[in-house]
Amino acid sequence: MALVGLFVGTGVVYLVAKLFGGQGTYMGLLRPTGLASYVTVLSAVPIIGFLASIWAVVVSVVTISETQKLSIGKAIGVVVVIGVVLFLLMMILTALFAVTLLSAIGGAALAGSA
Repeated sequence: MALVGLFVGTGVVYLVAKLFGGQGTYMGLLRPTGLASYVTVLSAVPIIGFLASIWAVVVSVVTISETQKLSIGKAIGVVVVIGVVLFLLMMILTALFAVTLLSAIGGAALAGSA
């Protein structure tokens, strides 16, 4: 599953980088992204995991900049756009889950009072 995530995630980064004018190839981005993903293993350790997450963002920006021939500013833009889209998707899914849960609880309460 992690391998599928790597391929799909790299594809998303590649497409967003292309929107920012990226000139590199998918495979050129996939190789260093795969190697850089090893840092995320450390995210299981509380304080080291936080530092590893920050380092992973820095490595992602440099990787995107170098492999896609983008400036650091544009590479940061790619990471920020992807982060904002993921954040919005999480908020929408959380809201849908909350509405579903509340309607299930409300429906159960109404059924119990009848």
